[in-house]
Amino acid sequence: EMAEEGRVIAIVGATGTIGVQMTRSFLLDRLHFKEVRIISRSPTEPKTRRELDRSEFRRKILEDFEAMEAKILSTDDLVRDLTGVDVLFSFLPDEGLFDQQMILLKAALEAKVKRFVPSEYGMDLSQVSSEDALFLSEKQRFAEELQKSGIEWTIISVGLLMDAAFLPWMGFDYERQTVLSPQVQVSVTDLTTLSRFIPKLILDPRSKNARINFCCEKLDYNQVVNLYQEYSGYMFDRNDVTSQDILDRLPYERDPLKIKGLKMLSIVAKGYAVIEDNIEDGCGIKRRKAREFVSSLYQRRNERFNFAPEQEA
Repeated sequence: EMAEEGRVIAIVGATGTIGVQMTRSFLLDRLHFKEVRIISRSPTEPKTRRELDRSEFRRKILEDFEAMEAKILSTDDLVRDLTGVDVLFSFLPDEGLFDQQMILLKAALEAKVKRFVPSEYGMDLSQVSSEDALFLSEKQRFAEELQKSGIEWTIISVGLLMDAAFLPWMGFDYERQTVLSPQVQVSVTDLTTLSRFIPKLILDPRSKNARINFCCEKLDYNQVVNLYQEYSGYMFDRNDVTSQDILDRLPYERDPLKIKGLKMLSIVAKGYAVIEDNIEDGCGIKRRKAREFVSSLYQRRNERFNFAPEQEA
């Protein structure tokens, strides 16, 4: 039987990569989520073309959510906006995450929110040493504060998201047919599966005050490379490197995204991306496998460029 928690939810970070899909899933399930509040920052004047594009994207997304009957609220009075909320979800990005979530936690406690689900959705950081965590240490610190706060909590780990893990910034470049650390074992999940799983999970009593580990599949990068070769028709170069090899590149890198990717890959190379799934039934959700993900990726790519992949003779 599903628990009552989650009937009224609030979401922070609804226009981010993960937040967009999660918010849509909640809005489409009005049987269990009668009210969805989206707490959004007041817009600032964009100063660059990139900021302008991002601002326009956020505006359109929020308009779509409003048309789906979400309540769009500002961050001017968090306690007021969180009053009556059963579950507060954070889908905020990593930068400044600890401080931002501490502000949310303080307001949630004052507003008597029943449960806080922080921005995690990656590796099980309870298994990562503080020395190895690098920029992910802010998530570790907040998890400690959250569990001491007295509010109910759910921390969700999914390994690596396929939507980000199989891309160049994580050492997997399917355009240049190269991959780093092919022997590394990983647990992977895709956003589509995750967006179906979380609404089910949060209504499940097992999620109360629990670390939930959920993934679609466990495999190594070699297996993923084999899939990319099968669907692209090209051979990949496999470059086996250690975590230290990756960290040694940092002083020579200037691109912030690549720096973040190298730091993340150094953690993955130590095997931290493997999680032990503790929701074996997946709350009844069908898990999308890496084969299906890679197949759909190349299908979209081929449709975009209007060509079929080469096949070996």
